[in-house]
Amino acid sequence: MKINKLLALFCSGIIAFSIPFTYASAEESEYDPWNDDYSYDEVEITDNDLITSEDGQYTYKTSTDEDGNKCAVLEEYLGKDTKVEVPGKIDGIKVSELGDRTFFMKTNIKSIAIPESVEYFGYYSFYGCTSLTEFKVSDKNKIYKAENGILMGKDDLTIVAYPTGLNPESYTVPDTVQGISASAFAMCSKLKSITLPKDLTFIGRYCFAECTALESIELPDNITSLDQSTFAGCTALSNVKLPANLTTLGDSVFYQCKSLSEIQWPQYLNSIGQACFAATAMKSVDIPATITGIGYSAFGYNVDENDQFVKNSSFTIYGYKGSYAQTYASENELTFVAHDLSTSGDEEKDKDKEKGIKTWQIVLICAGAAVIAGAAIIIIVIAVKKKNKDKPVKKTAKSSEEIKQDLYDLLEETGEDNLEESDENKEDI
Repeated sequence: MKINKLLALFCSGIIAFSIPFTYASAEESEYDPWNDDYSYDEVEITDNDLITSEDGQYTYKTSTDEDGNKCAVLEEYLGKDTKVEVPGKIDGIKVSELGDRTFFMKTNIKSIAIPESVEYFGYYSFYGCTSLTEFKVSDKNKIYKAENGILMGKDDLTIVAYPTGLNPESYTVPDTVQGISASAFAMCSKLKSITLPKDLTFIGRYCFAECTALESIELPDNITSLDQSTFAGCTALSNVKLPANLTTLGDSVFYQCKSLSEIQWPQYLNSIGQACFAATAMKSVDIPATITGIGYSAFGYNVDENDQFVKNSSFTIYGYKGSYAQTYASENELTFVAHDLSTSGDEEKDKDKEKGIKTWQIVLICAGAAVIAGAAIIIIVIAVKKKNKDKPVKKTAKSSEEIKQDLYDLLEETGEDNLEESDENKEDI
């Protein structure tokens, strides 16, 4: 399924103002670059809003910057050049932004040069530029740069767009990168594997959409949410490791990942968006009790030749009674199989869990015994010390008179034969 069909399914309109996903210094910007709630209003663009440039190369709309100056947002490139230099001004108006569809599906373009004036990029500005092998950026641009042909934030913290025409089989994202913008790697059709840095915290919508060769992905634990259609159309994707701290899966994140048959849930996940796992290879799913929200057609749906959702009547939902899993199954008329709080639906896991409980019981018993034994030893030691303290103190030396008396007593016991010798000893003493 091509992206235009995905957009038709999940987008009600085109977003006029989208956020730039790059860090900037406080002097350059005061916004949070990775916040989808940024103050710009999202508005639907109609043909009435668009102006065709005098040279016929672009359609654009106007807006006002923070200083109240008029500026232009380039919405669509109408030209046929393979090497494009984005103008710094259009019809005398400063170009400050590229919209969502500026170069959308322009498959003939090989190079794009970005001027000093551009400060923002839309979600899908370069989506489908499958021949694009190089970005160039003016050295005077304060926010962006080109590194090995890749469009990046000047601070090296963000990848804005990867030239799809390079289309490598594998790629390692630089360790400095903390965010990857929307649709940055979309339609890299030969990309089989990608290594993400451990400090990565943000991945934009459609970031890896239609990377049809991508087989596996391990997402860093700092990522707490995945936005709309992040891996939509990754038909070879069969192995996914979700971040340990993930709380939210957005709409259609794994839509049409036809090779994905199972998923391991992170412990903090609580929300799964619309069509998130629609048209995957999943035949059943065990939904944890932590999930408190599931969007329409998230599980148990396929799509027909007209891209309409069709319920898979044989799909099975496993979960706990009274949980949202049961609610979702009921609302969508899917089979629900409940397991009680002591089981997980996996016999091997349950056995391991029981062993774990017994081990803890043993540990607790041993710890209790150790405490009792220690207390007993302390009591005994205290008692012994007290007893010794109460005893009369033994004399450590005898007086001379006592020694003499002991000798006389000894003589009487041993007989008269030794009396003379004893008397001599007595005199000596």
